[in-house]
This record gives sequence, structure tokens and C-alpha cells, in this order.
Amino acid sequence: MGPGDYFAGAFSRYLDSLNPKPAWALLAGYSGSLSPAVFPGEVVIASAVAGAPDGNHSPSLKLQVAPQPDLTIHTGPLCTSPRLIATPTEKKSLGKQTGALAVDMESAAFAGICNRFKIPWAVVRVVFDSLDDPLHPKMLRWCDSQGRDNLSALAWDLMTSPGWWWRLPGWGNRDRLAGKSLRQALGGIIQSIGTTRAS
Repeated sequence: MGPGDYFAGAFSRYLDSLNPKPAWALLAGYSGSLSPAVFPGEVVIASAVAGAPDGNHSPSLKLQVAPQPDLTIHTGPLCTSPRLIATPTEKKSLGKQTGALAVDMESAAFAGICNRFKIPWAVVRVVFDSLDDPLHPKMLRWCDSQGRDNLSALAWDLMTSPGWWWRLPGWGNRDRLAGKSLRQALGGIIQSIGTTRAS
């Protein structure tokens, strides 16, 4: 069972427990680039989400973000994969196959569940890894299903594959950049949703 499966089960149970249901839902998180025009730290607002077995989904919540001088925002298709897309070859192949700007592991499940509960939704992703940047094939072991760090797995995987050590500083810098970009984008987006619903 992968991250998307864990997320789908937990999110579905959470929505089922709520009464009344929320007026809207927004999924935000990290993704990998599938396009040579989308770089780490840039934000993708999904115009559509594709991912088996749920098919294609179009967001029902329309987002607007005021331009910010140090933030690049793309609007375009996103795809969901049941497994980690780790190598540049895999990323280029999936991007060509789907036309998506970025890939993650939860958005299709999120969209399908929101549609089932008839809740307007949208997806915002910040890019962590570029099209040409490989990820460690066991990276998903480095946190548990609740997103908590699994430091023992991280240490073991890096100890047994020392060729990856030199990437850690770059990953740390990229994580800080991605977090900053996502906070900026979400601040503007949530404010615009509140303004739109109040008017």
C-alpha cells in the first residue's frame, strides 16, 4: 500500500465523519517536475488531475493568485502515480505520455473522494525535483504514512548507497525553497477564496 492509498483511506474516513461537510477542499504539497519548463520552487495549480483507477478529474474550485515578483506559478495538468517516479528517464516518459506538468502520489485520490462527497476542490503543488534530477529509489521509506521522519531508514539507505550523500545539502536547500514558495502561494490563494465567497 503506497502513500496515495493511505491518504485516500484517511481522507475518506475524515470527510465521512464531518457533518456538515466543508464548503471546499484544497490539497497542497510537493511534486516532481515532468516538464523542462517547470523548475524546483515553482508552483503548479492543477487544471486537471489524471490518475488510474479514477480517470481524469477537473477541479471545481477556481483559484486566483495575485502575481508575486519572486514566485512562478504554472496552471496546467497534473498526474498521480501509484509509485515514486525517481529517474529522469521515467519523468520524461511520463510527461510525454500524459502532458502533465508535474507528478504526485495523492491528488487523483483526493479529487475522486471530493467528487464523491460533492465538495468543490482544487490542487496546488510546489515542485521539489526537476525533470533531470534523480531521487533516491527508496526515498518513500524516509517517512511513515503520517509523514513523520523515519531517520533510521534514511540513515541506513544513505549508508548503504554512499553515492547519494553529496545530494543532501541540495535537497535541504530545495526543501526550504519549496516550503517558502508553497506558503506564499497558499497565502494568496486562501485569501482570494475567502474574498470570492464573501462577495
